[in-house]
Amino acid sequence: MTEPVRSKTEWSERGGLVVPDAGGESHEIDGNPTVEAVQDFLDREIPPVKGSGDFGIGSMVWPGIGKLLEEMGEVAQMASKLVSTDGQDAYWDGTNLREELCGEIGDLLAAIAFLSNENHLDTALIQARMDRKLTLFEKWHKGKQT
Repeated sequence: MTEPVRSKTEWSERGGLVVPDAGGESHEIDGNPTVEAVQDFLDREIPPVKGSGDFGIGSMVWPGIGKLLEEMGEVAQMASKLVSTDGQDAYWDGTNLREELCGEIGDLLAAIAFLSNENHLDTALIQARMDRKLTLFEKWHKGKQT
């Protein structure tokens, strides 16, 4: 009869300790393992697990979504730094946030263009939505000015 030692680790019928690795495969440490044997097993080199690559540039499933998310995050980071400086261009480390934001927006626009092209998105529909939204934003902005 096997009794669990801890989550997903158990004794084998032969008396060895069965421990799963990061990939879900079970490995048995023979006999009555010492703490050192278990630690040696846990410390071993485990090859990195590579994902499927879906959603990345070069994938077959929505290529470019991953890059879009990365670039969106970088634009958000620059915007948050501008907020943290009360709108000043100079960040505490000397970075020119206006220039960095321009660069990150360029990267984001490239990611949007790549995503649109590679996934055959309806650019007329995108443009129409963009035009409507821009008109709305400008209306909101004018309404806030005194």
